[in-house]
Amino acid sequence: MSEININTNTVLEVSENIAVYNKEIDSKFEAVKDAMGVLQNNWSGIAQEQAIYKFNTIKSEYFENSDTKRANTIKNYTNYLKNYVGIGYDKTETTNTSLADAFK
Repeated sequence: MSEININTNTVLEVSENIAVYNKEIDSKFEAVKDAMGVLQNNWSGIAQEQAIYKFNTIKSEYFENSDTKRANTIKNYTNYLKNYVGIGYDKTETTNTSLADAFK
């Protein structure tokens, strides 16, 4: 049987990094939203309408809709990494070791 090693500290670190990047995406998107508002007021025509439509579609699907909101999906993933792969794995290993020691 092959051995699997998990570095839970690395998992926790990666989870935290992903959470930070997730917040940065929201922040950067706010700047894009502001720029699109300025652009919308200074541009007219079919290309402008299509650009604004596409932008609003992305905004609705990934930043406003709670079912598909990118931030929530990534937050759930980082929580999974932290609580089940990182902390949960360590707890399971400690419990298994304690149980094994009890039967020695």
